[in-house]
Amino acid sequence: MTTFLTCLKPLCRSAQTFLAHYPQRIPHVLQRIQSTSSSDLTHKSRVQALYKALLKLHRGLPLAMKAIGDEYVKAEFRAHKNATREQTAIFLEEWTKYYLTLARQLGKRKKQQTVGQAMSPELLDCFTEEQLGQLLELFKETVKPVTEKES
Repeated sequence: MTTFLTCLKPLCRSAQTFLAHYPQRIPHVLQRIQSTSSSDLTHKSRVQALYKALLKLHRGLPLAMKAIGDEYVKAEFRAHKNATREQTAIFLEEWTKYYLTLARQLGKRKKQQTVGQAMSPELLDCFTEEQLGQLLELFKETVKPVTEKES
């Protein structure tokens, strides 16, 4: 059985190559995070692999987006060190979905590259007040002029 890390390595090297050769595997990556036995990968190894993969994937983003993305990933992973098992499972699943979405978008290699995804009102209704506040802060950070961000 292929482990989560084995699936992630080729995706880290080149999202475009991975998606071209293994499109049928993408849905299985999400399952492998939760179903990989401890003999294949420890929980800590899975978290570290996803963390490193996210930072590597961000290298394909424009510099300003990479900086924001890297800081956000680092802060979120740091904040979830003491999460419960249930929270951790959701956390890993959502970050893996983010990874796969961004990998697909970066793999298309268009001149006018668009990354991101619209959030439905139904999804926003599920957010807590704290999460909505974080989303607002993230939005404010992304629309600041470059000179304001640097100072």
